[in-house]
Amino acid sequence: MNVKVLYIDGCPNSRRFIAEVSEVIHGREDVFFEAVLIDAEDLAQMDNFHGSPTLLIDGLDPFFISGSSPIADGLTCRVYLDQDGKLVGSPSHTELEQILRARK
Repeated sequence: MNVKVLYIDGCPNSRRFIAEVSEVIHGREDVFFEAVLIDAEDLAQMDNFHGSPTLLIDGLDPFFISGSSPIADGLTCRVYLDQDGKLVGSPSHTELEQILRARK
């Protein structure tokens, strides 16, 4: 499984998000992980980058709802909806565990 975190420099949520993803996948030999800095607008326009941080699992964003407009695009920070419907800077540790463990 390929896991990427796409992020922009200066996004306050990226560092913690990258650390949490790393923690959840730690010890999994079936996972290739990389954090990718998006530092140009043309890179930000690539498919499945919906603002920083964006998690891609085998090229797909598990937090993007098909048919909806992304909450953020381009060289911007992204926001997510938590379980209570509030805007937050990244998914919770529990949500990351559920998503990444389901993809074994």
